[in-house]
Amino acid sequence: MRVHVKICGFTREQDVRDAAALAVDLFGFNLALGPRRISVARAAHLRRQVPLFARSVALFVDAQANRVLSDAAACGCDVVQLHGAERPDDVAFLARRMPVIKALRVRSAEDVQAVQDYVDAGVQAVLLDAWTPHAVGGSGASWDYGLLTQRRWSCPLILAGGLRPETVRAAIDTVRPQAVDVASGVESAPGIKDCALMRRLCAAVETHSGENPCPMW
Repeated sequence: MRVHVKICGFTREQDVRDAAALAVDLFGFNLALGPRRISVARAAHLRRQVPLFARSVALFVDAQANRVLSDAAACGCDVVQLHGAERPDDVAFLARRMPVIKALRVRSAEDVQAVQDYVDAGVQAVLLDAWTPHAVGGSGASWDYGLLTQRRWSCPLILAGGLRPETVRAAIDTVRPQAVDVASGVESAPGIKDCALMRRLCAAVETHSGENPCPMW
């Protein structure tokens, strides 16, 4: 089973179209904070460029559940990604209403231990990213993938943090995720995607042939 590609932080129509032509599986729109943040209206506009075969993901950080549901519906996204300090109970409330990806930032084995609580809460997938003091995601920082050795959960794992076209295959070999998530690794500037880098990343993932026993969706 192939590894899926999620590219996050789209801000421009052309970038969405380029990614669609490359058959990217998940398109992330940041409604929370940082240099890739866009409005709900802008996300709705970009969402219309996403092909039917792909999923659109709205990213939030510590937002109220009602706002998450209303903003995701308004922009037409069919999945939400929670990238803050949301508790398992809060995540479970949303997961009963729509697919949820819970992002967790990792800097120690204790952070990895917390994953099971969110799996039990019913998330569609978990996304593991690098911990950095100044950003909740999209920093381009890498982390110790060895913390995930022999780790498997009953839901898909999306690997993020420091992935680039030249590093993604080694990361897949180490972790065996169901998907990889990239933002800064395919950009010329925050929010500005580089089509050549997206093409190289997708090619690197496509040529990887490894076992991947848990379906993505």
